[in-house]
Amino acid sequence: MAFIDEFKSAPRTAAFVVFFLGQAAIINFSQIVALILKPINNGSFERFINYSQRLFGVLLVAITELFAPSSFVITADPEAADIFNNTSKDSLKQLSFPDRIILIANHQIYADWIYLWCIAYFAKAHDAMKIILKDSLKHVPIFGWVNIYSMLYFARLLQGMQFFDFIFLRRNWSSDQVHLAQHLNRLSSSANPLWLILFPEGTVVSDCTRQKSAKFAAKHDIYNPKNVLLPRSTGMHFCCSQLRKSVDYVYDLTVGYEGLKQDQIPQIEYTLKSMYFLNKYPRQVHVHVRRFEMSDVPTDDNEFTSWIRARWQEKDELMEHFYQNGRFPVSEHRKVIDIKMNHFSDLGQIWLLSIPLIAVSCTIWYFIRNFVF
Repeated sequence: MAFIDEFKSAPRTAAFVVFFLGQAAIINFSQIVALILKPINNGSFERFINYSQRLFGVLLVAITELFAPSSFVITADPEAADIFNNTSKDSLKQLSFPDRIILIANHQIYADWIYLWCIAYFAKAHDAMKIILKDSLKHVPIFGWVNIYSMLYFARLLQGMQFFDFIFLRRNWSSDQVHLAQHLNRLSSSANPLWLILFPEGTVVSDCTRQKSAKFAAKHDIYNPKNVLLPRSTGMHFCCSQLRKSVDYVYDLTVGYEGLKQDQIPQIEYTLKSMYFLNKYPRQVHVHVRRFEMSDVPTDDNEFTSWIRARWQEKDELMEHFYQNGRFPVSEHRKVIDIKMNHFSDLGQIWLLSIPLIAVSCTIWYFIRNFVF
């Protein structure tokens, strides 16, 4: 049966690979060519990398619109309700966040970061994303199945992430701390917009991770959540301490996917493969937003651990309500946003980018052919 489903999905898979991989390649090759600027004018190089990150954000919105069309159902606590107040002159900006934030969320499926990037797109912040990732992701094919398409896709994605200055950690705090401190110090001293994305649970929900979370809760006699995993406090506390002077708010997003039941493993139901290849994806993505002032986030290690665990207990209760009612608690602060590009021309920028790339490639080939060989 699985073979039949994959056979039927072959045209869809081919269309996705050609559409996504082709445009990701254009973005990635443009980044490589832009390296010429780095020793000449580093500022121009960084501006181009930011531009390429915006294009990649557009591409993520495009593949979701075309291959897994869905909508955000966003609700907010009163203190975060101003995300719906667009005071800018940009009529296409549908969400308003501060320029520099730390954003935390529960982690259910590998596509979580794609949806968070789509949220950033609607806030015109899709060039500000910084994500902390497991170092092992450098070596594991992202679709979870080994074939030429997934390997090519992952290679492109990884190269782009490295250009975007994402942070890869090995989960060995003694070695990660120095690397993370250097990275965060650079981000803290910069005046550029910043969305630092953190998944404090560290991994997606699974039978195995649920058991580990429950075992840890029992050992330390603390609350054992049913719908999320216990958060890890060390990394997030370090990030908050390093960015405290340059970031004013921590935004806490609780994400629930339509069609899931409480006893299901989200990542089994909605894999990247099933979403973009097999036409099985959530039609609505529910997001509840809370906001905390950085000044209210504890600086002491033990107090911070208690604080983040309390937030995750509240998140577990929100997810309990979601599984029982198919939505988060009713809020007067609510907005539905279809995950679509603001303009098709947004995608056209990637195609236009291919023109100078072709010209550069032809020039290099001409030089090699006539002056090297």
